[in-house]
Amino acid sequence: MAIVWGTLSRGQASGTLRAASGLLRVAHLRRGRCAVVLSDGERIEVAEGDVVLLGAGVDAMGIELCWGPVGGLVLAIDDRRLPADIRHVCSSFDVSLEAIARMVPAERPVRVVHDNPALSHVLAEAYPLVDEGNIGYLRLKAVELLRCLTTLAGVSPRGRGSARGGSARVRHVRIALRAQQEMTRDVSRPKTIPTLAAICGTSPTVLKEAFRETFGVPIYTWYREYRVRLAADALLESDLSVAEIAASVGYSNPSKFTKAFSDTMGVTPREWRAAGGVGPRPAAAADDEPPREAGAGSPEASRQGGRASAPCALSSVWAGRTF
Repeated sequence: MAIVWGTLSRGQASGTLRAASGLLRVAHLRRGRCAVVLSDGERIEVAEGDVVLLGAGVDAMGIELCWGPVGGLVLAIDDRRLPADIRHVCSSFDVSLEAIARMVPAERPVRVVHDNPALSHVLAEAYPLVDEGNIGYLRLKAVELLRCLTTLAGVSPRGRGSARGGSARVRHVRIALRAQQEMTRDVSRPKTIPTLAAICGTSPTVLKEAFRETFGVPIYTWYREYRVRLAADALLESDLSVAEIAASVGYSNPSKFTKAFSDTMGVTPREWRAAGGVGPRPAAAADDEPPREAGAGSPEASRQGGRASAPCALSSVWAGRTF
């Protein structure tokens, strides 16, 4: 899943939308006016404030700008690459990607939604988060946007208790996303579970409960695996020694790093490097102890520098910034 935003100029407009198996794109035009020009010559007008659904089968020549640059936001979801933790969050909010995809079938892969109050409300709350760079809450808004589209597709909520219970679920997701953001902020300096709980304004017990409920794994399992997977990348992409890489992800003790790496990746760091990244990858042990060394983690988590990976596998479809 990716969120991309910014301004699209006339020189960037051509050839920006191509058919992509499994990829669903949701675009919002915050300002300007344009038309999506399909390969058969059809023009689909998009006005300021419209939300556009682009199915996997869309094949467009480009975007025709009517009055100059346009600005907005695109949410891209590749259902084939969506990691388990994001699927878990979507499920907890009754999001049905299948139902949304059915709104844009192969024979009509573009749909424009005009003046939908629910979508407008979520998007109005999302743009300030873009400006603030608040990634955790912006992801939550992305899920809420998908929930609105699920309702628009005709799928009713499954009924998960009272409004109060729903509010508690949202609070838990926010806690988990805030903790995730803090854990990935600086992998060389640790934050213990109590420290993370204090930052999130909750208790360690609630933090662990919220994280497991949101992502389906214990927070420490998620935390440790992120450090290891960053190290796995570094082993293949740099000439740093194993000890140096261990330190860069917060392990001052190389032996403990080797143990954590082997438990997560199925091979030692040296074996991983020698094999070019090929090897078994068993699931990390589901212990739930607080970290004792520096570092931050997330299974298949977002790498720094905009690389494609989970939990936000990137697929750029718009000019601007991505995460």
